Amino acid sequence: MSDEKRTENEPHDRLTRLADRIARMGKDDPDYDDEKMIVFLHDGDRGGIGLFGYDSDSEAVADMLIYLRSILRANGKDLQVHALRGGEMS
Repeated sequence: MSDEKRTENEPHDRLTRLADRIARMGKDDPDYDDEKMIVFLHDGDRGGIGLFGYDSDSEAVADMLIYLRSILRANGKDLQVHALRGGEMS
């Protein structure tokens, strides 16, 4: 995990620039209707993510957890998320 700032209003490295271009291609598709998008990329060493259409990172994280749980359940597993009292995600 990097110490780089995570929330940006524009791509800040090669992978996030690529994620931005992928999202732009999706937005140009005739079937696109203002859906929210999360684009994950990994080059073997580092990851990049682009969040598009979300009002906050927290909203995107909630959607990611829902999708991850669905993937796990489809494979006979489950995901439980427990909030910590007074704790913050870092």
